[in-house]
Amino acid sequence: MIINKDVYECPICRELYTFDTSKEYTAVCPECKCNLSFILNGDFDTKLAKLRKDKNSPCYIHVVECPYCSSMNISELPESDEETLMLFGHWRKKDNQWHCNKCGRNF
Repeated sequence: MIINKDVYECPICRELYTFDTSKEYTAVCPECKCNLSFILNGDFDTKLAKLRKDKNSPCYIHVVECPYCSSMNISELPESDEETLMLFGHWRKKDNQWHCNKCGRNF
C-alpha cells in the first residue's frame, strides 16, 4: 500500500520524522520540543507491502495492482467476459485479465 508522507528533520537533534499526510499532525520534535524543518513529501510503501512484494520474503504474496490508479481493489475478469478477436484469420485472447473496482478500467 502506498502512503503519502511528509518528512521533517529536527534542527537540534537531527532526528528524522515522517507523518502520514492523510492524518492531522503537529511538526514538533517530541524530544527537543522545537519546530521541525520540512525536508520533502513523497509516496512510501508500507513495510508489510514491501515484504509482500519481495519474492525472497516468507510473507511474499503475488499482488496485482491497477497500473492506472495503483489500487489493489481489483477483480479477475471471468473467462466468459474475455473476448476473442479474429485478426488476420487467427484467434487471439483479449489482453485484459483484470478489472479495477476503483477506476473502472480493465488491464
